[in-house]
Amino acid sequence: MKLCFMMLTDLSKRFNFMNSTFQMANGYFEKHEKDLHQLSDQIWDNPELAFKEKFAHDLITDFFIEAGIGTVTKNYILDTAFKVEYVTGKERSDSTISESDLPCVAFFSEYDALPGIGHACGHNLIAVVGIASFLKLCSSLKATGTPARVILLGSPAEEGGGGKIKMMNNEALSGVDFSLMGHPSALNCCTSTITQAMEEKRATFHGKNAHGTTPWMGNNALDAAVLAYNNINTLRHWMHPSMRAHGIFTDGGKAPNIIPDRAELLYYFRAPDKKQLKPLLERAEQCFKAGADATGCTVEICEKSEAYDSVIQNPVLGRIYEKHMENMGYQFPPKDEKTFRGSTDMGDVSRAVPAIHPWFLIPCGGAPGHSVPFAKAAKLPQSFKNAMDSAECLAKTALEVLQSKQLFDEMKRSFKETCG
Repeated sequence: MKLCFMMLTDLSKRFNFMNSTFQMANGYFEKHEKDLHQLSDQIWDNPELAFKEKFAHDLITDFFIEAGIGTVTKNYILDTAFKVEYVTGKERSDSTISESDLPCVAFFSEYDALPGIGHACGHNLIAVVGIASFLKLCSSLKATGTPARVILLGSPAEEGGGGKIKMMNNEALSGVDFSLMGHPSALNCCTSTITQAMEEKRATFHGKNAHGTTPWMGNNALDAAVLAYNNINTLRHWMHPSMRAHGIFTDGGKAPNIIPDRAELLYYFRAPDKKQLKPLLERAEQCFKAGADATGCTVEICEKSEAYDSVIQNPVLGRIYEKHMENMGYQFPPKDEKTFRGSTDMGDVSRAVPAIHPWFLIPCGGAPGHSVPFAKAAKLPQSFKNAMDSAECLAKTALEVLQSKQLFDEMKRSFKETCG
């Protein structure tokens, strides 16, 4: 338990902290709201793929440096990752308590795009939700003198690269008590939304060249890949409806009259969690090998990037966030509506510390993420407004937990029950 909660309990009694604190905290966010809207549009206008997000990285970190807010670390662990840290209320807490003993919350910003369709997952909005949540919470904590440590982590390569996992493996979450981020969607959803575990597999088939007129003199690697592809399609009869397998040919030869000595498949496999994903991966590997064996080829199977686990929404954080969103007029689907969605490296974060990854509505006409209509909606003014509403509720959620030992303990207890 963080030692300074003795003081936080007293502070929570002295402040009707939720509405009054946010009224008092007309500071960092209010001063920079227009800057954040412009920043979101600039990231949208300049889409960058995983681990190549130099423009977005520099844009965000330079914003904080110029504004003089927090301690900024560029190129944090990864070349296009960053960290901004802000400490509040230290002068009111026991001077013997180190900053590492202060309760700590981390927000995440994402800013990588998708090949060919830009910000069709709305990461320009995710970037500014993280920033706005950070600014709003820091202002509120400063207004009340609440001792806490607030961190904003810029995590690259969510789209398949596992930036958060790589950062976690290098202790980016050291000392963090809980974490929050928000994601645009066609609907409002938090604790009832289920993401999936995912692993990306690359299967490279090796055969033997021959002229197209004498195919018996070669071993056709493309045939091996086609058979493997069909094997996985047949595997769908065995797959549970919660599982997914989607793949593409990334190499199928160079010319029609040359028997290909190399072909390649790239697949995403998904299941409700890593435990249930394992048998699917084992069966898929048999499918790849069977295609190679049938054509006299060989196959190399490798994990292309970090495997993702599914998100476990912390029920305490989710309950508080939904309450504040509902107070702003947003409606959530029924709790028994279990919508299966994509995968995110926030899943692994949610299994390391209590976390939520709620969705907030943007006017995309029901279009799914990773589509052109969704990308267009991610730049609409209404989408930015909804993103800022989500950021305010994320900040209010963090503030409630930081100012209540009871909620803090309940959050930790529920995390232990769900994640062990």
